[in-house]
Amino acid sequence: MVGGSDSARYVAEHWDPSTLPEPLDPADLADACWDLYLKRDRFEAVVAHTNG
Repeated sequence: MVGGSDSARYVAEHWDPSTLPEPLDPADLADACWDLYLKRDRFEAVVAHTNG
């Protein structure tokens, strides 16, 4: 899930937060998408939660 999204808020309200992964930082997701668009050297990228 993307942090701050409607789906992330819904899931946090309806499921036990301790069982959920950390939401993705929208900026990290945007950076990965932009990199894919600019380089066009691969079809997908793994975006993982980073601490800090």
